Amino acid sequence: MSNFSLSDVKSLRFLLRKVLASKGKRSWVRLVDTQSMSPTLSGNVFLLVEWTEEPDYQLGDLILFPSEPTDLLVVHRVCGLKTTESGGQILQIADRLLIGDKMGGGWLPIEVILGRIVSIRWGEPGTKATNIESRLHCFVGKLIAVLSARQWEYVKHLSKRRIGSISPLFGWKTLDRLTFSALHRLVCYGYSIFLRVTAIALQENNVEEL
Repeated sequence: MSNFSLSDVKSLRFLLRKVLASKGKRSWVRLVDTQSMSPTLSGNVFLLVEWTEEPDYQLGDLILFPSEPTDLLVVHRVCGLKTTESGGQILQIADRLLIGDKMGGGWLPIEVILGRIVSIRWGEPGTKATNIESRLHCFVGKLIAVLSARQWEYVKHLSKRRIGSISPLFGWKTLDRLTFSALHRLVCYGYSIFLRVTAIALQENNVEEL
């Protein structure tokens, strides 16, 4: 029996997405807590994935996609959208930002995204969950996305500066970044509490455990 290669795993994964999306399926997937999305998502968390074949992602959405080169499944937030000659691109960033870590964020082709997170369950089946499709959740998600993108662009600009230069360490840009960073953390912590407080027992149809 031959072993599956990484390309085989990718092909099977996208085939599974196509089948589930065509049937309108949603699936609970357990989050491996790496703290990249903390404090928004942390602990024993399950995510309800809406498998998508025809992408229509919005700023602030939580998305599921395979990372490179490990091909582990990652959940990050949509913080930017653009169209290039090769197709649509999405800027995905971890809520914790993890600056300096390649898995902390970056642009990726829209077609590699497997699905959108539509609900968060805090524990095993039968426990409470929070539906994040309401206008309020979408508004907060967009706010976090805007703040994350602002900091991401600042750090990307800073990394291009000449090594040894201290000019970026002082001035209004630094104060601006610190202000947005503090606001970003405040919103994320407040939202994490709101997510748990508003959790209710959801009755989901056409849902599977993966």
